[in-house]
Amino acid sequence: MVSNDIWEVDQDSQGNMWFVGLGLSKFDGTTWTNYVTINGQTFFASSMIESSNGDLWFTVAAGLGLVKFDGVTWISYTTADGFSSDTPGAIFQDSNDNIWVGSYDGTGIDKFDGTDVIIYSFADGIANLDIRYSGVITEASDGTLYFRTNFGVAVFDGVEWTSIAPTDGLPDEFVRSIIEDPEENLWIVSRYLLGES
Repeated sequence: MVSNDIWEVDQDSQGNMWFVGLGLSKFDGTTWTNYVTINGQTFFASSMIESSNGDLWFTVAAGLGLVKFDGVTWISYTTADGFSSDTPGAIFQDSNDNIWVGSYDGTGIDKFDGTDVIIYSFADGIANLDIRYSGVITEASDGTLYFRTNFGVAVFDGVEWTSIAPTDGLPDEFVRSIIEDPEENLWIVSRYLLGES
């Protein structure tokens, strides 16, 4: 591998293993392919997804922003393209093929349909915009999106933003992960420190 500093491991639809972090490594079962720089810039990513059409998407620091790889070409999307941040954190594709990006620096939540970007922020009623890493955005069976934040869960039903907070029963406002099970129960993992209320 190009580095031991790994933030995430994923397997794509072709069976390749991807090791994402300080540099990017792909293992096809026999051969390693390493990517140290993308378009001449250092590659340091925190999360990855494969979209429904097979493109790979990465959230990359060092000013590269949201990066798409179609197997041949790397394309970088930044604030110059209408995104809220050049340091995105979490990434997710919903059932309508929209790409959702949470900012590492708390500047916004971006919805990208492949052409246009919509930025959601505090003005839309979101309590916290610190949405980092993988596994922190999920879509429920009814299409509602849930975003883990440092201040509860931001909930988007397609029209309005609401929150799930400690006042709703969370043991701590700092949420680490969230997922819906097959019975449509929502499971939320939050930080809980002994001795703290």
